[in-house]
Amino acid sequence: MNFSRLIAENMSSWLLSEDIMGMDEVLRASVKDFTATYAAVVETDGRVLVHSNPSQQGRYITGPEAIVLLRGRKQAHIWRKDSTSIHAAAPVIIENRHLGWVLLGTDLGRVSTQLQTLRNQGIAYTVLAMVIGGLAAWLLASSIFRQIHRIMEGVARLRSNQLTKHIPIIANDEIGHIASALNGAMDSLQSSRNELQREIREHMDAEERIHHLTRNIMMGNEEERRRIGHDLHDEFGQSVAGFVFGLHTMKELIVKDRDGASELCAKLAECAERLGEDIRRVAAHQYPVALEHLGLPLMIKAFLQEHGQQHANLTFTSKITALEKRLAPYIELTAFRILQEAMSNIIRHSEATEVAVTLAIMHEWIFLCIKDNGKGFRQQTEYDLPRGDVTGIGLLGMAERASSVEGYLEVTSAPNQGCTVDVFLPLLFVTEKRTPGERHG
Repeated sequence: MNFSRLIAENMSSWLLSEDIMGMDEVLRASVKDFTATYAAVVETDGRVLVHSNPSQQGRYITGPEAIVLLRGRKQAHIWRKDSTSIHAAAPVIIENRHLGWVLLGTDLGRVSTQLQTLRNQGIAYTVLAMVIGGLAAWLLASSIFRQIHRIMEGVARLRSNQLTKHIPIIANDEIGHIASALNGAMDSLQSSRNELQREIREHMDAEERIHHLTRNIMMGNEEERRRIGHDLHDEFGQSVAGFVFGLHTMKELIVKDRDGASELCAKLAECAERLGEDIRRVAAHQYPVALEHLGLPLMIKAFLQEHGQQHANLTFTSKITALEKRLAPYIELTAFRILQEAMSNIIRHSEATEVAVTLAIMHEWIFLCIKDNGKGFRQQTEYDLPRGDVTGIGLLGMAERASSVEGYLEVTSAPNQGCTVDVFLPLLFVTEKRTPGERHG
């Protein structure tokens, strides 16, 4: 019925113009794909203008149903119906003017067959959609469960502190994002653990260096006390005893033998000079008083000259930069103590024949370099001490001295390649007010 109404709407202009060919084309095109037994356009008096069966054109529709149709209501309705077909009619009306009817007959068997075909196709499509949907759901569920299983394995590894193996990411969905976040957390934990282990190692190394330094300082103090005791007993004691004995002898000779007394007096004067030199030497080892008067550059030159006289097997060269102003006292003392310790290590351990000392200004640093051509040593850590150094504080102590005034020390050595000690101390002059421990900017 709806279809007949639609045909009637399309047919109105053609019927108004009485274009039989146009009406025929519209009619045939309209029922081409429709299961209709016939389609026709009739005038208000029942004459067939156009029929899907050309032999019916020009005839009149007859019978009681036709009379009722032509005289009845002007609206789309079923005007005839039997067991095998349904006949629908729709009026063609333009501006309240009734021009005719569109009649459409439908075969119920063909419609039923078509509906059955459509129903079967619908069932088939439904089953296929269910199968495809089920398969897709199974694949999705399988992917989800597989990803969840991988995530649970990753969580288990995380609990057991196994952080190096990442969770495989199967899909870029919410669960994949969770796996990616867990991988990021594992990377962060691994990085934190590595950093913590590094800090622990550094802390343990620092403690070991401190213990070694403390032990060597204690042993060094005991060695220094022993050396001072030997100096006082062996040198000063004997010299003073000889000086006292000479005074008593000279007292007796003054009366009996003036020439002998004069000669003895000269010997006692030499003895007193040697005693004074020994006292100055011991005192200088304890604290370089001359450093306060000479300054660091001249003190280094004097120090090297003295060692050159004491150690004929060593050749000393120096490149000392003159300073416009005196360095801060604690900077001078730190540099000189490091030079003393370095020279002590060279004399005791290096078997060197040449030593070069450099003092220079580098930007905001005072630079001191002590280099020898000795046997060197293999560095396992930054401040390894040569074997046998059990009395001095060695390279570790030198590094601690430099660090105490916000400086630093670098050591370069290898077997049979000698050793180079580079010391960098803040360039502070005596007029600058600062205590050790303040950072040099």
